[in-house]
Amino acid sequence: MRPGTAQAIAILLTALPAGSVAQDVGKGGIAASFEGHCRFRIVQGFQMNKKFASCGSRVMFMNFRHNGRSFYQFFTSGPSYAFSGGSDRQPNLENYYLSIDHIRVATAKNANSEVGADTTVITGREGECHLRWIKEGTRAYELKCDVYNRETGSMFNFYLEKIKRSEHKQF
Repeated sequence: MRPGTAQAIAILLTALPAGSVAQDVGKGGIAASFEGHCRFRIVQGFQMNKKFASCGSRVMFMNFRHNGRSFYQFFTSGPSYAFSGGSDRQPNLENYYLSIDHIRVATAKNANSEVGADTTVITGREGECHLRWIKEGTRAYELKCDVYNRETGSMFNFYLEKIKRSEHKQF
């Protein structure tokens, strides 16, 4: 593992509900990290003129085999955002889609983001994260998560583009 990967996974795990980490990790799954150019915007109330801001260059992915749930987690200079769903599809090697039904927003309890987090779960969302691979299916190059709430007009757009590196581990 590259330096910093273990710390990123530790930060990622703070966004999960208490008690679920040991239960889920012990039952197997996949953990991955992707690095590239990240940008995001959160739109409230149909204000489509909101500009994108930068976010951390690393995005984490986890899939838990025992319950079929997966999530992508993006890191900003403030909270982190985990887009979670239990339904996915991969119509071909180049396209993987994860349907999103929950967003977890985690705010670190300390400045170093090392110990614990205050977490808010946002339900009533719909959308998906789309991970695109080169034709051979050997390297990812783009991840786009577009999640919204039709009633309120709120929308989350989180994009990792120009992916230059990824790591995958089974647990």
